Amino acid sequence: MTTIIDAVKDNLQMNLDDEPTNPMHVGEVMNTWLYLTIMDEAAIYIQIGLNTTTDDDVKQMLQDSLKQWILRGKDSKSLWKRKGYTCLLRVRSVPNQIQMAFL
Repeated sequence: MTTIIDAVKDNLQMNLDDEPTNPMHVGEVMNTWLYLTIMDEAAIYIQIGLNTTTDDDVKQMLQDSLKQWILRGKDSKSLWKRKGYTCLLRVRSVPNQIQMAFL
């Protein structure tokens, strides 16, 4: 049975190790990208709910949810940066600058 001192010592030894970490597996990258995309989409729906409700309790709940979604998104993006990957941001389009296609 391990003691608390052994557990702390092993944890510190693992954290202080200078050995380079392996890159993320392609499945991990795909799933974190999917998670980040779902969070961005959910934030849009939460904002729609905030703009359409008049109930104060629902507004408070949605504001709390939006804060949590934003924090989780920042956590995911910081994980990607630590691993050396780039996060693509959603492009904001300007409708007047899109050229119309003629058939």
